[in-house]
Amino acid sequence: MKEQNSYDPFMFAKELYDYSESYWSKIVDESIGHEDFSAMLGKMLDMNLLYKKMIREYANTYLNQMNLPSKEDIANVASLVVNTEAKVDDLEVMVEDTQRDVKLEVAELRKEVKDLTEKITTLTNIIEMLTSNPPSRKAK
Repeated sequence: MKEQNSYDPFMFAKELYDYSESYWSKIVDESIGHEDFSAMLGKMLDMNLLYKKMIREYANTYLNQMNLPSKEDIANVASLVVNTEAKVDDLEVMVEDTQRDVKLEVAELRKEVKDLTEKITTLTNIIEMLTSNPPSRKAK
């Protein structure tokens, strides 16, 4: 049997990848291990935060000049709406309590009026009896 020596491009690509990966892995590990890298990363983070702050300020200035609401404005309005809804709910509870109290008082007043009507009717009947049959007076 004759052995074939053929060129395999995929094997070459795999070997190239393995070599590159091990080479760059060592370089990255060495770079990350230094204190200078941490200091540089800290400075980059500070610059990023400064950039974000600057962009936020520019955006707010632009929105203000264009008379458009910013995130904070919308959040404030949402907070006001929530507070208003809470106050409306409290008012609804107060109105319901007041209605219940008024209904109880009206029921008590109806009972009192009914009792007074019965008393007035009784007094009217007594007065009519007395006026139609006057008591006789005895002479001395």
